[in-house]
Amino acid sequence: MTKYSIGFRMKFDDIKPEDIMKVVNDYLEKFDRYEIKVTNRLISSGKIDLLFNVSEKLASGKYSIHLLKDVLFNIESFDKTIQLITKLQKYSCISEMGLVTHLPYNGIINYLEAVLNISRILPQNYVFLLENIPIYSGNYNYLKQIDYLFYCLSKESVKNIGFCLDLGHLLFGFYKEKVSEEQALLKLESMSYILSNVKQIHIHDYNEKDHLQLKSGIMDLELISKFIKKNDLRVPIIIEATIKKPSKDGISQMKMMSKSLETN
Repeated sequence: MTKYSIGFRMKFDDIKPEDIMKVVNDYLEKFDRYEIKVTNRLISSGKIDLLFNVSEKLASGKYSIHLLKDVLFNIESFDKTIQLITKLQKYSCISEMGLVTHLPYNGIINYLEAVLNISRILPQNYVFLLENIPIYSGNYNYLKQIDYLFYCLSKESVKNIGFCLDLGHLLFGFYKEKVSEEQALLKLESMSYILSNVKQIHIHDYNEKDHLQLKSGIMDLELISKFIKKNDLRVPIIIEATIKKPSKDGISQMKMMSKSLETN
């Protein structure tokens, strides 16, 4: 069986610049990959440059970047993202590395040009990943919009745009509509353009809120693992839950995810 690459999304806002190298190095001794959560604070502090440099040295091909909020429709976030991508030009990437942003719910096709504009300036081996958000109604329509967007992108013959499938967001949204996980995943499986473009997975548990640690909510992790394997989604998996003690609950979460994928 192919080993899945599993890690966590990390916030570096409160980590001192002189500690970033050690934090990343210690993290990589325990986990396979991580995702950098970009914030305005991280950018304004100047730590983002140091973080990219450290990540390139220690984790090339083993990390991704979660961009600022609302990149596709917030001018300030879009401009800062363009500046950030310019910084990335000096870092080589030996394997596919994702830059993640959220897809708005309404009028997704209206963001096609913005998506293409970003794809045109990405350095080699960087991929722009579009992620589904949690919504309380209209989830099936949302999936159809996303599927149509990737259909349109297929006509553009672009290779550096993909989908970040947030299973926590998806199932939480359908749960709010009183749709079972089995039915939600069946609806997802009918979206051929989405599934053929999945390049990263986000996962977290949920009940009345999402981003909970695995097995602390109502999500059926075994069902999710079977879905991932059935559809051959051999892509990086980011656990998007709050990890208070990486050496304890972080390792526990990773082992839980790995075991579920191995046994289902």
